[in-house]
Amino acid sequence: MPRVAANERDFTLSHLEMRRQQAADWVVTFGEWLLPLFERLDDECARRERQQSSLDRVRAMARRA
Repeated sequence: MPRVAANERDFTLSHLEMRRQQAADWVVTFGEWLLPLFERLDDECARRERQQSSLDRVRAMARRA
């Protein structure tokens, strides 16, 4: 059975945060060679948090209009 690529939206921020924590544990346990994995997850969490903050501001502005 062929693998289907996961859509970015399939992963919630909560899911990414759990994976980031797991990656941090792996870096400490198995070594710095896994640091790029942690950094990628950390960057994606930060991007999603910024995006959500922007959407919250837009919705607040729209309610006032």
